[in-house]
Amino acid sequence: MKKILLGILTITLLWSCSNQNITIEGAIKDAKDQKIFLSKLNPDGSEIIDSVKLNSKGAFKFKTSTDFPQLYTLSLSNGNIITTVAQAEDKLFFKGNAKDFARNYTVKGSDDAVKAKLLSSKLFETKDSLDVLYKEYSKDNSIVTRRKIIDIINKQRRFSSEFIINNGTSLAAYIALYQKIDNNTYTLNENKDIYYIRIVASSLKALYPESQYTKAIMANLSNMSKALANARLREAIKNAPKSLPEIDLPDVNNKNIKLSSFKGKYIILDFTNLANESSIAINNTYKKVYKKYKRKGLVIYQVGLDKNYLLWKEIVKKQGITWKNVWDKNSTNGLAIRNWNIQSIPTNFIINTKYEIVGKNQYGRNLEDKLEELIK
Repeated sequence: MKKILLGILTITLLWSCSNQNITIEGAIKDAKDQKIFLSKLNPDGSEIIDSVKLNSKGAFKFKTSTDFPQLYTLSLSNGNIITTVAQAEDKLFFKGNAKDFARNYTVKGSDDAVKAKLLSSKLFETKDSLDVLYKEYSKDNSIVTRRKIIDIINKQRRFSSEFIINNGTSLAAYIALYQKIDNNTYTLNENKDIYYIRIVASSLKALYPESQYTKAIMANLSNMSKALANARLREAIKNAPKSLPEIDLPDVNNKNIKLSSFKGKYIILDFTNLANESSIAINNTYKKVYKKYKRKGLVIYQVGLDKNYLLWKEIVKKQGITWKNVWDKNSTNGLAIRNWNIQSIPTNFIINTKYEIVGKNQYGRNLEDKLEELIK
């Protein structure tokens, strides 16, 4: 469940500004007769812009123009490759050695390019440390070595997340989002890391709302959010008991009503505090869907967690609630809250005719769409 996030997005990496020339040049030692390639990263992949064969001095110079700040790669024919950032009017100058160009190059002319170099250096440092520890672990299989490995990985995660927080408006932040510790493991690879993607996406949206890349990343962020919600729901369903926890509480007429008595119907199970203003908007949606689907077997079973019984009863009457509304005198300390593992109020569950949970925390238009899909 924790690995779903970063397989969904590809790098969509451009920023909008005026069409201006960019100069990318440098000198690479011990690179005679090698080729160096300049490529840019488009939404659908890498595109070679130009290449040059290096002479004994290893000098190269590329010129390109773009409407947007852009991620570029410089790659040598020996396999050394770096990713950098350039935007309008930048004049970047790179120096390094062909043997270890990817690791030990220097760059001048752009703060963003320097930030990209910082990210690269830190990741190489992490990988080198892990390589040593992995070899040790293969020999001793010790808990101490394993903890060291975890500590190194967590340090890299902290570095990447702090970099994004401090540089969210820089295109270099995208590099931090998609760095990998190894071929199969992203540095930021947990569900909670969607937070850092939101930082970069929201910055891009604020700065360049009309960019096609802004629209692409916002769409991808939306897809990730849905995927994450679905994964959590699948986990909740997987861990749910075969028979849903019973609720047996009194209604406004002091008559106990069991949740299980509605097996075979479509149920919206809602935990709420009616005295809270948010309940008004939620109940207005419930009124709409209840009217539409009541004859098709929809039941709303609403658990009131208000501490004041008389106030709860008065609100039920005042709001004209006609569905099943029960009251738990123990409020948030009640058995229903504990059995259903309620972490926040309001919370609702959608239960199908097989008495299975098929949705959680669906409100407004999302609730209407879910019921329309469910109740044919």
